[in-house]
Amino acid sequence: MGWLRAWLGMVVLVGSAMAQEEKPKGPSEREKLVAGITAFACDLYGELRKQEGNLFLSPFAVSTAGGMLTVGAAGKSEAELRKTFHFPERDTLLATWPKLRKRLGKAVGGGMTLRFANAACVEKTEPVTPAYQKTLADVFRLPWYPMDFRNDPDGSVRKINAWAARKTNQEGMDILRPGDIDREVTKLVLLNASYFKGTWADAFPQRSTRPRTFHLDGERETKVATMRREVEQRIADRELLTVVPLAYRSSSIEMVLLVPKEIDGLAKVEQELSAEKLTEWMVRDDGWRDVKLKLYLPKLAYESRFDLLAAISQLGVKDVLSTHTADLSPMFGPESLQVSDPPFLAMFVHASGIRVFEEGTVAWSKTAERIDWGGELPQKDLTIRADRPFLFLIRERKTGLILYLGRVVDPSQQ
Repeated sequence: MGWLRAWLGMVVLVGSAMAQEEKPKGPSEREKLVAGITAFACDLYGELRKQEGNLFLSPFAVSTAGGMLTVGAAGKSEAELRKTFHFPERDTLLATWPKLRKRLGKAVGGGMTLRFANAACVEKTEPVTPAYQKTLADVFRLPWYPMDFRNDPDGSVRKINAWAARKTNQEGMDILRPGDIDREVTKLVLLNASYFKGTWADAFPQRSTRPRTFHLDGERETKVATMRREVEQRIADRELLTVVPLAYRSSSIEMVLLVPKEIDGLAKVEQELSAEKLTEWMVRDDGWRDVKLKLYLPKLAYESRFDLLAAISQLGVKDVLSTHTADLSPMFGPESLQVSDPPFLAMFVHASGIRVFEEGTVAWSKTAERIDWGGELPQKDLTIRADRPFLFLIRERKTGLILYLGRVVDPSQQ
């Protein structure tokens, strides 16, 4: 009996020692992938914010297109793409991306639509490696469509635009324009489209919408249709801005407003914007409080279109943009590097749009890449007015994945 007691005691002691030596878990591969997408979103916004006016984009859609391109590149081309998009090693990216998509599928509740679709349109006479076709089909759920770019470039543009329109519920502008397909050199077009429609958990009453003042800057102002609601919720006070989450019904998807405290404070917020700062603003525990909030938010309806080649070039993508240096051999085989004009990335276009209204939000995005050869405090009442230039994002709350990111400088702009 004494032996038994000693043996049990030894087990307890060993167990205690093991517990003391156990190390905290680090971030999962999915969490690291989301952190990378967030970092790229902030980097890309840093380039695009130099443009004037309202901005709207889908960082997740652009990263998806970047992922489809990256797994088709090799050598320095792949290394530059991975660094710019903050992607992990190829095998980790391929293993983790489907897990992230699966999590997004679980985030959608009743009455919400969240759809991401990919496709590849390839010149019917051009061989693409079976391995690349299988990778994109397996990881990105991507169908392949043979196209007659050589003999019918304009018809190909119409077919691609029709595909994108179907996937975005007929929302928004065409992703390609006449002349965007070059019959002589275009071999492959990689496509991505997204569509989001969500209903607010707490709607803005129609009767409360009316023209109200929006400050364009410290001196100019205009009148815009502005919604109003009064609900109990949490907000966070930060040095430069107030963080206001807006929940959608039956979902872990939310919009987050980043409203500068100063009328002309957006420039300072944009200068501060980074993955680390964004995490600090939205995740840091201190500064959050429950309030009875009167929120004034302008109705929105606008679109953006970007040629992203210049932006990703500034961020570090160089080799894949030139026929002299690009290595897309995983797409077209090693023999593609032996020809006089190897394939390269000739176009990277992203179009997106958003409508914010009393009942909820509709957002969409379309992306195309063209591959050419040659060529906590006591509750109190508070009023927050988004009556000045501000930022907003739509994200999946549990992962922190940013689906859409926008800037509003004039709600009257379409």
